[in-house]
Amino acid sequence: RQRLPYDAKDFWAFQMETRFFRGAAARLRDHFSPPPPAPLDEEIAELRDLLKRYHTERPDDYGAIGRIAFDLGVKLYQRGRLPEAEAVFQEAVADARKESNQRSAAEALNGLGGVAQMRGKVDQAWSYQQEALGLYRKVGDVVGQANALSDLGGLEQVRGELEQAQRYHQEALGLYREVG
Repeated sequence: RQRLPYDAKDFWAFQMETRFFRGAAARLRDHFSPPPPAPLDEEIAELRDLLKRYHTERPDDYGAIGRIAFDLGVKLYQRGRLPEAEAVFQEAVADARKESNQRSAAEALNGLGGVAQMRGKVDQAWSYQQEALGLYRKVGDVVGQANALSDLGGLEQVRGELEQAQRYHQEALGLYREVG
């Protein structure tokens, strides 16, 4: 004679446990309030408004426009709105170059590299990170160099170039240790 699964003692013990935990989870869920609305969307709207005002009221203030565009790009990237983030990071790079601010250009290029990597454009991300690394070296930003090298190491890992990735990561680690 074949025994049915629900005849087994373990089956009924399992049923009781799962029923208990489902009920306990429901009771706990009722005690916690839902999370507050995301402030990130509000920040994005405020930064868009601020950027628009700067474009109309102070169109020649490339430093401020570039900084606002960079901050907006970071928020859009965090929200996963990659095409929009890419556009404002490109604006930030252009404004930083007009201002001759190589550090800001490097930061925005680093952001563009992150966006390109998230979109699966590894070669494009690699070129952005290489350009950012060159600018960080030119201005002497050791932390920026380490971050760019670490990002390049990650990109080389994605490409399957593990020895080159290790070299980038080792160089980045040395710089991180240098700055503490």
